[in-house]
Amino acid sequence: MRRRGLGSKAMAVLAEWDAEDRVVRYLATLPPNVAVVTAVNAAVQLVEAWEIEKSEMLRHVDGRRVYLSTAGERLWLDLAVRKYRGDPCWQHCPVAEVRDRLDGLPPDAAGYVAYLVARWVCRHERVT
Repeated sequence: MRRRGLGSKAMAVLAEWDAEDRVVRYLATLPPNVAVVTAVNAAVQLVEAWEIEKSEMLRHVDGRRVYLSTAGERLWLDLAVRKYRGDPCWQHCPVAEVRDRLDGLPPDAAGYVAYLVARWVCRHERVT
């Protein structure tokens, strides 16, 4: 199926999937501990950027449909940050590389995709 015939919602989903694949492929090139720290660090940065954007949207009464995180998702990310922020590579991990691979997505989608990737990368890690 050609992408040209798809609706805008389907195109947005495909763009998110493509971005997610790019991030996962990149993280697979890193040592496992660096990949985990980088994924969590990127997720928290992108989610924080989305929170700022969301505040502006609410202030301007912008009614666009967006991804909203659940309490469980926020809790998981908070716990992951607490666990990995003390890692020596937290300050120097290649977060910009991950953000570059999510470039072009709206802030809500970039934050959500980064969160999903972090959960996937940490799937064997106990985050508590």
